[in-house]
Amino acid sequence: MLKSLALLCSLLLTSSAFADTWSIDPKFRDPKTHDDVSAAVATNAQGYKVAFFRASDKAAYLMFFMPETSFDKLPLRGRIAAFRPDQNPAVFIETNPSLPSLDPFSLGGSVRARVWHGKEITPFAGTLRNILDGSNLTVRFFTDTGTTVDTVFELAGASPVIAKAVGFPEDVGRFYRLEE
Repeated sequence: MLKSLALLCSLLLTSSAFADTWSIDPKFRDPKTHDDVSAAVATNAQGYKVAFFRASDKAAYLMFFMPETSFDKLPLRGRIAAFRPDQNPAVFIETNPSLPSLDPFSLGGSVRARVWHGKEITPFAGTLRNILDGSNLTVRFFTDTGTTVDTVFELAGASPVIAKAVGFPEDVGRFYRLEE
């Protein structure tokens, strides 16, 4: 009994030690354009994954992935997900019924959405800056059966990894915000 409990505790500690560890995937495949790009990725303890990358249009995108073992599927159209860095307002990911081929882009097990236009040297404000300055990213998925699933990503250590993957100087935006 004690061996079983010790094994269970060690598995929990091992899985949480690797959860939310941010790293760079230099060959991340953008599912919409099929380009290989550099992406900042993390997987939380529940198996949900998030990736941040810059596409050929110079904009920055995030992608959320359902766990591979999940039976839940995301809708291809309509409201797909919502996310909120810390206590900032929630950002809804939903398709425009009159322009379904534009972002966001859902594949049923994942969704891709733009978080920064990429026109300045770094995101000084807005969605991506809120994520970079945040400590937690709460996500709500709207499934194709009408239910919701919530998960949280820890953002500790994410800012420099995201900045490197997306290709901007991370400290410039933070310095600008401190001077406001």
